[in-house]
Amino acid sequence: MSEKAILGAPDLVVEVLSDSSRRHDSVRKRRLFAARGVREYWTVDPEAERTEVYVLEAGEIVKKTESSKDEAASLEAISGFRTRLAEIFRH
Repeated sequence: MSEKAILGAPDLVVEVLSDSSRRHDSVRKRRLFAARGVREYWTVDPEAERTEVYVLEAGEIVKKTESSKDEAASLEAISGFRTRLAEIFRH
């Protein structure tokens, strides 16, 4: 951390997908986050009520899980964190 900015990649990025940016968010950004060292990347699809979890392994972000709103998900980047995905999709 410097006086003006936080340096380095975040441990977690959560991206909410939309029709207009779906390909950019789920392909291009995933590559960018891997290159920058983001440890975990979630894509949240509000239309399908589905979440995909990707983690950084050997410099690549790989898909770990895909879950529906009726399931729970854990963060790999933050030990002990677990949430019911219905909370994310609550309207």
